[in-house]
Amino acid sequence: MINHPINFNNSVAKDFDGVFEWDYLEGVFPRGIMPMDWDGVVELEGNFLVFETKDVGIEVPQGQLMALTRATKLAPITVIVIWGKKECNECQIISKGIQREKKVSTNDDIRNICIKWVEFAQNNSNLAKGNLDNV
Repeated sequence: MINHPINFNNSVAKDFDGVFEWDYLEGVFPRGIMPMDWDGVVELEGNFLVFETKDVGIEVPQGQLMALTRATKLAPITVIVIWGKKECNECQIISKGIQREKKVSTNDDIRNICIKWVEFAQNNSNLAKGNLDNV
């Protein structure tokens, strides 16, 4: 189920291999919950950086925002929500269950956030701490 098919078709990823149809799961989960995807994920030393992208003017659905926020409370996950599919217009960082304010951003700003996250992840290895034994 794609909520904004025209926008989706205008920003298909390079290695896009088709749309997975989740419709057969409608009604399985309570309150209308349906599976969601993460637009991008990077793992480094047991830390995860998740990217969620939206077109300018499209808000993150409340249920998705709640799930992303809760994930950051439960695991070493940081989420960057980026508005603007080719050129970043705004971003919001979610970490440790806290949604920071949305702010005007550029692609360079996102790159700099990622550089800082890499430094953090390398200096805070969950693998070295034994937090992910047998992984």
